[in-house]
Amino acid sequence: MENSRHKKGYEEAIARLSKEGATSSQTLPASAVVNKLIHALESPRPRARYYVTLPTYGAVLMRRVLPTCLLDWVMRRQGA
Repeated sequence: MENSRHKKGYEEAIARLSKEGATSSQTLPASAVVNKLIHALESPRPRARYYVTLPTYGAVLMRRVLPTCLLDWVMRRQGA
């Protein structure tokens, strides 16, 4: 990590994740996934993915309606 060009990003991520509480405005408590987790565990045929946050639902919608090049542009602008 010392010689990595991503050193600053690593350090920022470590500092952010080391703090108590929410790491961003999009962070949800663990209880937010409980119902989806129970459903997945009890389902005879669970889905491959379960969406919890509003941004994940938005990303799924964008993936369906936007051409790949435009979706890539949007994701780059969001820092994803």
